[in-house]
Amino acid sequence: MAFMVKMALRSLVFRRRQFSSLFFVCVFGAGVSLASLFLCRGMNAALREKARVYFGGDYVVSGGTSALSIPDAKRITELVRDAFPDGSVVSERFNMLAWSSSLFFDGTEAHVRVINGIDFDSETALLSTMNFSAGGFFSSGEMMARHGILLSRPVSEKLGCTVGSRVTFLTRLPSGFLNTVEFEVTGIFSDSSIFGMYTAYADKSVLMESCGMESGWANRICVQLPEGKTADVEAIREKLSEKIEMFPIVSDKNEFYDMLGSFSVETFAIFPLDAYLGDVEIMEVAMDGVTMFVIIVLVVIVVVGIGSSYKVIVMKRINEIGVYMAIGMGKAAVTGVLSLEAFFLLVAGCAGGLAFSGVICAVMRLFDFSFVPSFDIFLSDGCLNFSFDMLGCAAVIAAVVFVTLLVVVQSVWKSVRIMPVDALANME
Repeated sequence: MAFMVKMALRSLVFRRRQFSSLFFVCVFGAGVSLASLFLCRGMNAALREKARVYFGGDYVVSGGTSALSIPDAKRITELVRDAFPDGSVVSERFNMLAWSSSLFFDGTEAHVRVINGIDFDSETALLSTMNFSAGGFFSSGEMMARHGILLSRPVSEKLGCTVGSRVTFLTRLPSGFLNTVEFEVTGIFSDSSIFGMYTAYADKSVLMESCGMESGWANRICVQLPEGKTADVEAIREKLSEKIEMFPIVSDKNEFYDMLGSFSVETFAIFPLDAYLGDVEIMEVAMDGVTMFVIIVLVVIVVVGIGSSYKVIVMKRINEIGVYMAIGMGKAAVTGVLSLEAFFLLVAGCAGGLAFSGVICAVMRLFDFSFVPSFDIFLSDGCLNFSFDMLGCAAVIAAVVFVTLLVVVQSVWKSVRIMPVDALANME
């Protein structure tokens, strides 16, 4: 075996000009395939990170009888904190649908779809993943004192406000009266996706007071798991069901929402992040499908290109094969040497392709794609990001090497079936 490896490597070195074109075909095909894979994973990761900020983490616990309402939020929060793994960040939120509310600045009006009333101290780590184009956020105490609010860049541009500007918030109270409150813009974040463009963030207690809500109330309890940890949701549900009425685990939030109004007692449910992403998971599936199609096409190009070219190379080396057989090498040994050549060539090409994919990803990060409509949901600060996928990378490289080797071995085996004297009679 060592002898065959030595011969294969020596042949590659001596014939490097002959194999250079095949090497670069492999580098290009594998590189673009892997770059497509890494960029797709990065886009999906960006989508999920935006969703985590918007929904408050990895899990949401909410409930009620006829609507999402948790009057005794502090008690439920403590129960949730005890049920989830140690180190989890559990915080209350007031998720306000702002259809009948407006923001005003210097006579200009702008609407937001959702205002999330949050605890800035509890959600510091989560909010730190946001891309701020100006300003930022402070501690809960300071955000409460300032009546601070975080706006998206599209909304701030529509209002014409900047960090430090005081905007007027107009909303309708449960009593039917209108109320106005001034908020200070402390931060402007860059996000024009469905999770950010028409979303604002303010201190929970200030927002609830502005809307005439009772203190101690919430409509969501959000959970952020420690990095690298997972949760046994069914076990957590069982533990919580000993203290409060729990709904079965749902894969879609609407499974629970559709039942609101039919509960006789306050009933709660645990919503994984995926339960909120039903509408955008179609986009993830479509993105994965396009990426898979690109990878398959490029792998086929590599296989066909290298396989057919190698077949010609082997046929031109027919007299060399005859020499090998004349000195006593069997057909299996000759096939092994030529196959090892192809194997080392493919491995080197895929390694080069991996490096080339890094270059492609780095170059793609230099461009701002935020001008593309509805594409910002997949971007980080307006740019494409990438995420290394070890299993996917191994699968692509294995597919290139294995399938191409099958084609090469088939061509080699046909060539070594000739008699040595016939092989020596042919000249390159």
